[in-house]
Amino acid sequence: MSQEAAPPFFVVGADRSGTTLLRLYLDANSNLAIPSESWFLIDLLERFGPRGVLDADGVSEALAIVSAHPRFVDGWHVDLARLRRDLRPNAPLRLAELVDALFRAETHAPAEVTWGDKTPEYVGHLPALASCFPGARFVNIVRDGRDVYLSLATRRWSDRGYTPYELGRYWSSCVAAAREAGRELGERYLEVRYEDLVLETPSVLQRVCDFLGVTFEEAMLAAHDRASLLMTTSEREAGVHDKLSRPPRPSDVGRWRDVRTGLSSLRLAAGVMAGQLSLAGYRDAPPPLPSAALRGLAAGDHFYRRRLRPRLRRIARRLGAGARGPA
Repeated sequence: MSQEAAPPFFVVGADRSGTTLLRLYLDANSNLAIPSESWFLIDLLERFGPRGVLDADGVSEALAIVSAHPRFVDGWHVDLARLRRDLRPNAPLRLAELVDALFRAETHAPAEVTWGDKTPEYVGHLPALASCFPGARFVNIVRDGRDVYLSLATRRWSDRGYTPYELGRYWSSCVAAAREAGRELGERYLEVRYEDLVLETPSVLQRVCDFLGVTFEEAMLAAHDRASLLMTTSEREAGVHDKLSRPPRPSDVGRWRDVRTGLSSLRLAAGVMAGQLSLAGYRDAPPPLPSAALRGLAAGDHFYRRRLRPRLRRIARRLGAGARGPA
């Protein structure tokens, strides 16, 4: 990374917390540029370490790791062969320098423009990223975990789980990890609420822009008109960001309050989340004693759904096959 280049920033948070909405707004600022989710930084950090220095062969290895990642294949457009030819003669390079070159090749951002990354998964890797990019800033967006649960429960993503216990623990771990890292990051860390971004959009964007050291631009509020340009093919096909094509509405906040179907599962998830909901400032979080009981019930529900029910179904199938006998 050249000395003149603006240091990057990272937008993180639990899945379905509004990270993509915030990316949409920030990418519309002429001084900021955010490509599709990367994810591959985890692999690079694990292989080379945050302060890793890469020789020419290391540059080739790093770019091979990037090229093989599904997220790069799905949403990135960098000519890695050309980048490899450009970077190898400049080796040794710090890992941060290689990543800077990669992101600037994708976003076409000149040195004075700040590139950012919006990958929710990085919420668990903030210390490593902060070490790799000493000047980087981090924006953590927090959404009411009960609304996150409702959104994730319908997706049933294999890496997040689907039971109230799993999803409650996932959201809680994301909030706790970010807050713990934020205490060490100090002024390099900013936390914003999804609810505030929806209901007080201009003022929240002003605060984020101030934090990132850029000027707020009115054009950011019209970012929804170009939302389709920011989505990858798989995101469009899955319909995971359909709401981005219109400005957020007050009804996007507190959806859990109107739930009638599946209310018992929502309550179990809320019990698991109760501690972090309270710490995050959600005043209607379940109180300590009821939440402890709900956590126990959620754990039992998880065991039944994940372990006992599949076993009972296998037994039933074997019994059914035995009862029918040979054809």
